[in-house]
Amino acid sequence: MFVYGDYGRASILSGMHRVTAPEKGHVWPVTSKLNDNEEITERLIIKPDLHLVMWQKNFLHAFFNMVQYILHYHRINNDAHFVIMFGLDFHEGDKEINHAKFILQMLKDKNISHELVSLKDETIVVKDAKYMEIIPFSSFVFKEVYDYCSTKITRVDRPSKIAYLARSKVPPKAENSIFNGRDPEFFRIKNDLRIEDEEVLIEYFKNRGYSIVYPEDFNNFEEQVQFFDDVKAMICPSGSGMANLMFMQPGQVVVELQTPVVIGGTQQVHPFYVGFTWAKKHNLITIPHERKSEAIIEHFENRKFFDYL
Repeated sequence: MFVYGDYGRASILSGMHRVTAPEKGHVWPVTSKLNDNEEITERLIIKPDLHLVMWQKNFLHAFFNMVQYILHYHRINNDAHFVIMFGLDFHEGDKEINHAKFILQMLKDKNISHELVSLKDETIVVKDAKYMEIIPFSSFVFKEVYDYCSTKITRVDRPSKIAYLARSKVPPKAENSIFNGRDPEFFRIKNDLRIEDEEVLIEYFKNRGYSIVYPEDFNNFEEQVQFFDDVKAMICPSGSGMANLMFMQPGQVVVELQTPVVIGGTQQVHPFYVGFTWAKKHNLITIPHERKSEAIIEHFENRKFFDYL
């Protein structure tokens, strides 16, 4: 089931192609077809079933774009080979981020043939490589990753925690990545904050005895997965934190504090969290708000959400 977009056939770079770093402001690398007699000085990668995949630093997109593509085509052909490409914004420390280390270890444990290429440092030449620039979100990745996680943690018999995922420690996005060069005056939303006075909401949930979670504080990704295995209700502002619902046991409660997100010069309410919760058979509650804690608290107080949780 595809929760966002349609999973069509991958495109193919027929013949020999040179692959270089993306142009500034773009994500996908530049590809150019080689002439028949053109000399090749770069590293040549030829495999019977070769795939190009762009590295995703963002937590949500790392799983639901990059990992999903790899698992999808590995399921079709266990001998497929994946070239995972790092773009201009890559730093060596990115591979040491908790979820990145977890993903790379998962690829090794699943015996998925792959290699890492930093396009800042080298240009490569590939032959008959498959790729998808835009990868839709699909629900099957949830079971694949969830089953793998079961080999890394001890699952609880019955989840017991209610957790609020705080965004206070999330580094702010660069202004250009938000507005994409457009005049901020055209936007109703002027920043990347999901709740402008989040400390008020944090204190409110603390007084209720809820766990306040800063995902950045987990020592490793296994610890993060273990924590969410014991969560029966997750409250989270719109954003990548919602991806943690993948690690909850099926049939729990997810509360999205829903607000439009400004990214790439657009203001949009993300549509795919409904599909994510469907895939896990979670019960989803959405609370629309204008980024003020007072309105969110009013929802909880007046609509008796606590009785449901």
